[in-house]
Amino acid sequence: MPLRLRTKLWLESSSKAGLGPGNLRLLALVAEHGTLAEAARAADMSYRHAWDLVRAAEACWGRPLLERRPGGAGGGRSALTADGRDLLARWDRLATEVTALADERFKAIFPEDAAEQP
Repeated sequence: MPLRLRTKLWLESSSKAGLGPGNLRLLALVAEHGTLAEAARAADMSYRHAWDLVRAAEACWGRPLLERRPGGAGGGRSALTADGRDLLARWDRLATEVTALADERFKAIFPEDAAEQP
C-alpha cells in the first residue's frame, strides 16, 4: 500500500503560546469574512474559542494581529493588521516550502513506498 507523508508545522514562543494551522486559518477567515464572529462560524468553532486562538497567536507573535472595531447598529468588524497580513504571507511561504522539501526527501528516502502526491 503506498504511503503519503503528512507534515504539521507550528511556531512556539517563550510565552508557551503557539501559532499553527488552527489560529492561522482563523486569521485568514477573518480577512475573508470581515468579522471574528463570521470567521468562527465558517471554522465551525465557538466565538470564545476563536478569541482564545487570536489571543494565543498574538501572544506568540508579540504583536496585534487583528484590528477590532466595536459593534453598534451595524455590528463590529475585524481586519488583519499589517503584521497579521505579513504573518499569513510568510506562513504560507514557509508551509509551501517545507511541504515541498519534505515530499522531495520522502520520495528520495522511501522511493518504493511513496504514493504520488495529489
